[in-house]
Amino acid sequence: MMLNGSDVAPYLGYLWLIVGLCLLMLEVGTPGLFIFLSLACGTFCAAVSAFLYHSIITQCWMATGGTLVSFIMLKYFFAGRKQSTPTNVNALIGQEGTVTETIEPRKTGRVKVRGEEWQALCHEPHVLQKGTLVKVIRIEGNKLIVR
Repeated sequence: MMLNGSDVAPYLGYLWLIVGLCLLMLEVGTPGLFIFLSLACGTFCAAVSAFLYHSIITQCWMATGGTLVSFIMLKYFFAGRKQSTPTNVNALIGQEGTVTETIEPRKTGRVKVRGEEWQALCHEPHVLQKGTLVKVIRIEGNKLIVR
């Protein structure tokens, strides 16, 4: 017995739903990419199209469009929540420290910031004596620029 397109059409919606559920399960097992979630949204759009008896071409376009729209929406949803927290040496900018070795103008000395000792420069025209409280304003190479 040969099946024609009209016999298969009612079942395409269920096929799209099964594929979408499989993609959701893949998403759960894949950390952080959200690609499978976008693909699943596309297959659910195609399933709706199939249940409305649209052609297979329309269903494929719905899957493609649904995937692209959901991917863009997820990208903007998660990109807006991203907060940049300074790490490593950049976390020292704005921190206060104590001079451990005198810093002369445009010469290096040493400061202790957050329990670590660093080479430091001061571009201001006065001497920073040992024990002076300073603030890190930027980093140049491996030296802290303090004020």
